[in-house]
Amino acid sequence: MNVRLTLSAMLIALICLSASIVAEQGKAGNSTLPTSSVGYVLLDGVTGLQGEKSIKSGEPITFSLRMANTGPKSIMGLSHGFRIYSKDGAEWGTTKADTTTELGRKLFDGGVFTPMFGITGKGADTVGFGGFAIQKGGMQPGFDAVALRIQIGPIDQKYEGKTICLDSCFYPPGGAWIWSGYKTPPSWGGPYCYTIGGKGK
Repeated sequence: MNVRLTLSAMLIALICLSASIVAEQGKAGNSTLPTSSVGYVLLDGVTGLQGEKSIKSGEPITFSLRMANTGPKSIMGLSHGFRIYSKDGAEWGTTKADTTTELGRKLFDGGVFTPMFGITGKGADTVGFGGFAIQKGGMQPGFDAVALRIQIGPIDQKYEGKTICLDSCFYPPGGAWIWSGYKTPPSWGGPYCYTIGGKGK
């Protein structure tokens, strides 16, 4: 299973990188994630939210991520990494991720992948997300929809008062933030951090 995930991640990175170099004749990817006019990725909603900056213990928490292509080009390949972590020792059980029907094989017929790394529910869990198109149109200009959901928890009540964060990251072996056809990746709205609050009802 680890071999399959590694091969998937390598394939996504190679296809995205090649497409960017051909289209832009520049260096693809940028670990600093600069503000970009080509599009954005942001947190669209949180299930289990309690107030503006607090999440419930005792029930699963789902982060819904929205992607928008505001540039002039179709995205034929993309790669993103996300990290769930705690700055003060909270644990969240496990981490799961899946794409939505808005951004699946109907756009990326070459494959859509969500490789996972270091999933322990503590310290930091990493979720990779990528896909590429062969005959389909990819993520076309004007696309704006929730594309990925990441679920954690349930979080034990004993961690109330501690924090859980979601941020962008690199994932191995070559999972930089890349949108094919552009020198810079889309902008990112995070990091997003939440205090673990009262038990959900």
